[in-house]
Amino acid sequence: MNKFYCILVLFLVTQLSTLAQDINTKIREIGLSISGNTFGASYKGGNESTLARLSLFSITGSTSKHTSTTDSKSNTNAYGLGFSVGFEKRKNIAENFYLYLGSDLINSYQGHNYKTTNSSDNNHGDSYSTGLGFVFGFHYKINNTINVSSEIVPNISYTYEKTSADYNGTIIESKNSGFYYGLNNYAINLTISFTLLKNKI
Repeated sequence: MNKFYCILVLFLVTQLSTLAQDINTKIREIGLSISGNTFGASYKGGNESTLARLSLFSITGSTSKHTSTTDSKSNTNAYGLGFSVGFEKRKNIAENFYLYLGSDLINSYQGHNYKTTNSSDNNHGDSYSTGLGFVFGFHYKINNTINVSSEIVPNISYTYEKTSADYNGTIIESKNSGFYYGLNNYAINLTISFTLLKNKI
């Protein structure tokens, strides 16, 4: 696992050094993304060809209560956060139309609590995930301020999950970890962005 993190950090540093080179025009964009049934926010900054990416692609939370005919009551709370940081390179292929390729360091956390009110039964779980995504997208400039883009991000990630359950004083803990690859709910999105600043430096 430590080797995996080292590879990701090395990749991030390499991309940062690439971004620092040949900055002729400064661009800053903020955007709102729709991906499946989730909404997110994004920021991009850099030059005409290479931009850094920062995306907050999910903040989730829910609270539910259940009551049965036996007067048994339970409360469930779930919460999560997902974000990514990376880089993209754009290539102009038509007037105001760009193809871009890039990569993201993707991170997410999810947790849940479950508790019954008329017994000591309860459980808690935490799940952490980090991985590398490969970005393929199209960017269209409607005008000097408004842009529309769409992308897919196939990825490979490492996930670690830990759960703890208390059944009337008997505590059972479990751990699960592994590598996963493919597309998740956040890997296909449509973004409307707004150019904040574009000036020569």
